[in-house]
Amino acid sequence: MRGRGGRARRHGSDHAPTQPPRRRIDAGRGRGAAGGREHSTGADGRGRAGDRQETTGRFVEPLGRHHRAALSRSRQEVQGGAQADPFALTVALPARAKLNLDLEVTGRTGDGFHQLRTTFQAIDLHDLLEIEHASETTFTTSGFDVAKTNNSVLNAHQALEKAAQKTLPARIHLHKRIPPGSGMGGASSDAATTLRALKTMFGLDAL
Repeated sequence: MRGRGGRARRHGSDHAPTQPPRRRIDAGRGRGAAGGREHSTGADGRGRAGDRQETTGRFVEPLGRHHRAALSRSRQEVQGGAQADPFALTVALPARAKLNLDLEVTGRTGDGFHQLRTTFQAIDLHDLLEIEHASETTFTTSGFDVAKTNNSVLNAHQALEKAAQKTLPARIHLHKRIPPGSGMGGASSDAATTLRALKTMFGLDAL
């Protein structure tokens, strides 16, 4: 309805379009005095700022149910009650295969092992080690078969515990892609990578 002066009357819900039941950013200037939205244009035919703000509100709202929610005061708390887990870190490192470019036996030690001089070249083929904190140590594998007890990964883990003089409980998974017994140094690379990962996780860089 129009008044005598030809101006549109805005009385709350008179002629107000149906509002979708969703939250949006309160643009402040993009709504009528009692909740009806304005869709008028300026003198040049372009939409007013209120229209653009209203459109922005409809776009931003679906981004998440925590929109406009108060931030938690705790730095360890995520909105919704979930607590940050300080032991949730997972270290994933490649253990690369190696090729012997040359090999020379230079002697034998008193315990029967040979002394070697060799030149290695790392290649793209690699195993993948994933290690994370746990209440007790477990070891799982995928890919090529690996001994579950006497293997280079667990031997390296036990050696580091002995050097650190404390237990280092971890969940260890080895995805074996280097064929065992292929002569490409997979086992020794797995051991070295295990030591790197555990020293990083437990802050043992001094060892």
